[in-house]
Parts: sequence; structure tokens; C-alpha cells
Amino acid sequence: MASPTCPTGGGCIAGGEVKAATPPQRRTLFDYVEQAEREAVRNKYCDRAVLKDEASVEEFFVSRLLKDLGYEDAEIRPKNTLQEIAISRGRKKENFRPDYAIVARDKPRWVVDAKATDEDVDDWSYQTAGYAHGLNQQFSGENPCQYHVVTNGYMLKVYRWDEAEAISELEFDNFVDDDPKFVALRSLLGAPMARRGWKLKTASPVVKLRKPTVEEVKRAFSSCHQLIWKAEKMNPQPAFVEFVKIMFVKLLEDKKLHDDATLGPLIVENKAIPKDRLVFPQHGLMHAKLKALIIPLTASCSRRLPRYFTMQLYAVKRSRSSPQMNVSNCTKEQLSRSSQSWNYSICSALTKT
Repeated sequence: MASPTCPTGGGCIAGGEVKAATPPQRRTLFDYVEQAEREAVRNKYCDRAVLKDEASVEEFFVSRLLKDLGYEDAEIRPKNTLQEIAISRGRKKENFRPDYAIVARDKPRWVVDAKATDEDVDDWSYQTAGYAHGLNQQFSGENPCQYHVVTNGYMLKVYRWDEAEAISELEFDNFVDDDPKFVALRSLLGAPMARRGWKLKTASPVVKLRKPTVEEVKRAFSSCHQLIWKAEKMNPQPAFVEFVKIMFVKLLEDKKLHDDATLGPLIVENKAIPKDRLVFPQHGLMHAKLKALIIPLTASCSRRLPRYFTMQLYAVKRSRSSPQMNVSNCTKEQLSRSSQSWNYSICSALTKT
């Protein structure tokens, strides 16, 4: 006769004896480690065990990644459809074509090449970099192929076409939907971005400021004064007054550059600053259309500068005698009276010179 079962999980009666149920075993730290290891052997594309050589990395990992990034079949160009390009490595040259090129709107956007799992990704980035560079050389005025990728299945690195250091690195277990690195990769190399094309900001032209020689200053002053004199058809003295106004504004704008928290240290260290931050580059003083600058600068002297000096005056008074005084609390009448006073003082001084 078969022994009765124990549906309640308590003691069971078998042959007249009561046997206690075996309590469930508590999971140890090693159990959790083993579970993590089992989960780490697979990402959203494949098991780690299937990645052995270059062909398996291409088939089980790269091809599935490209489809998951949203590309259509026509946008994924495999190796056998790509042209070979001669790339350089030192003095040597070799013909190369990657495993895939992504082409959107008839322009190559990025390329990817698979390597065997025992290969170091960095050792082969020169190939995809050279290929991306060769593709861009085929287009005038633009560089449509902005990125190149190399992966051995365990590591994937993304590079800009013209930079040696990788901008993104993902390991095998990063390829899951909620991983921040994978989310960033999808945002960068996903089909929507590639189809639009990456509109990268071009670097602003830069310039280094230097202290001119006395002779250079004399020549600049003379040329500027002569230009104002002839353009405005003024007598020498009124022309000189206009010239002084312009130079005063220039000195004030230069002071702002030196006082700027970002640009000031660069100027002191003789480093380049963005050229568009210069209100008065040297060629601006010599420009044939300098007349167009005179009217707004004269207006600036009569409106903006008096207010600036007023604020400076109140700031000095506040620091010396009345800490509670605030320029923003000044009435319009106060600013107006002070502005008129400053304007009269400046004009008087200029007239005397």
C-alpha cells in the first residue's frame, strides 16, 4: 500500500510513523553570485558562449544590434557591397572594407567592424577610422560619416571619425534595454539620428590677444582718425572727439574681456579666446565702412556709458558709506540726473582735448 502524501506540508504519516517535512533551504551569497553569473552570460542579443570568432560576433551580435537600432535592410550595407579603400598605418597601406556601413539618404553615416573575441578593439580602430575618412573625402564640403565602431562582442567602442579616443565604451552585459550606456548608444547611433544626420557645431574661430608696440598703436590711431575725418567730412577737432569716443568704448569692451571669469584667465595665460567675443578686432578699426560704427557708438556714449558710470558711482558709494544702497533701487530721476552730469563731464573733457 502506498504511503499517503502530505498536502499540508506538515508531518506525514507513513507506516505508522510521523516524519517532519524538510524545511526550505535559505539562499546563500554564493547562490546569488551563481545566479548573477548565469544572467551575465546573455544580453538581449545572444549568449556569451556563442561568440567565438569574427563570424559569430558579426552574425549573432552586430547584425542583431543594427536591426534593433531601427535600420531598414536597405540602410545596412554588408561588406560584399562596399568598396575597398586604401588606408594607412604608418608608412604601410592596406585595402580595407568594414563588415557594415550604415547608409541613410544616400550618404554613409557610420561604419562598424567585428573582430574575434580575443582581439583588442583598440588595435583595429585605425581600420574603421581610415575607412570613415576615405568615405568623407568623397564628399565636398561635408563629412557625412561621423562615427566608426569596432567590437569583439565582449567590448564595443564608438569613435568620432576624426578623433583617436573612443567616446563610448560598452561591455557585453551593457546591452540590455534599461542600461544607461545602451540608452545613450541608441540615442547616438539609432536610425532616427542617422537619417537626419548629425549637425555638429563647428568650432568658433579663435584669436590670441597681444600687447601691441607703440608704433603699431600710433599707426592704428592715425589711420582710424584719418578715416573718420574723411568719412564724416569733419574738421580735425570734431573728428578727434569722435575718435576718442570710439577708443573709449574699445577700452571699456577690452576691460570686460579681462574681467570675464572665463576669458580673463585665458588672456592672462596668453591662450586663444573665441573671436566672436571681440567687439573691436583690429581690422574693425581700419574697415572702410567704419562710418557705420560711428552713429551707434556715439549713441552708446550718450546713453549706455553714462548709465554704466552711474552704476559704478553708486557701487563705490555703497561700499564706502552706505552698504544698504542698491543701484537697482535708484529712481529714474536719480539715474537721469547722474547720467546728464556724466555726459556733460565727458563732453567737456573731450572738447578741451
